[in-house]
Amino acid sequence: LFIIDEAHKRRAKLLEWMDDNPNDRYIGFTATPFYSWMGKYYTALVKSRPQSWLIENGRLSPYEIYAPTVPDLSGVKTRMGEYVESDLEAVMGDYKVVGDIIGNWLEKGEDRLTMVLCVNCDHANFVCVEFCKANVSAEVITAKTPIEERHRIFKRLRDGITKVIVSVDCLTEGFDEPKISCLINARPTKSMARWHQGFGRAIRYLPGKTAIIFDHSG
Repeated sequence: LFIIDEAHKRRAKLLEWMDDNPNDRYIGFTATPFYSWMGKYYTALVKSRPQSWLIENGRLSPYEIYAPTVPDLSGVKTRMGEYVESDLEAVMGDYKVVGDIIGNWLEKGEDRLTMVLCVNCDHANFVCVEFCKANVSAEVITAKTPIEERHRIFKRLRDGITKVIVSVDCLTEGFDEPKISCLINARPTKSMARWHQGFGRAIRYLPGKTAIIFDHSG
């Protein structure tokens, strides 16, 4: 019996194993079963409680969501069903767009512990620098950040020393820090799964918490 978390992730070696061992049993868990290829590997879908039930019964925190600005993505090309990263960075890395993100948080972010989802490392570093220029303590985590340094950053975040953590994709799924109560989505995507997974980082349950989501992704 294999129990697979984040089962929506298309892990090539795992799927090869499943193809080669069809008589084994597999149970996959995911909050976002939105991919048609999953039907080839999983023969049934068992739905859990809806998000509304999870919120009402203290499994997830309630939230308020705002769209302070909507980016102009008319010139952004797509490839294999997703926005082209270089085009996307050109739009989201524009000084005015980043300035809107920082300004909105300063006005409405309530000084909360915050996560920002960015397009790529250059975009993340730019957003982090702009937060720091505004005297907001911010740090970046990317796929290249060593595990030991990540733990130090997480501790500074939990201790309130770091106010904003900026990332690309490496914290979008599976990262649970209930003290984060504000999410800034600055990474437009055509993937429903990616959007929902990022959104979920801010609604991990904490008694009395109501999360704020600032969606700058359109």
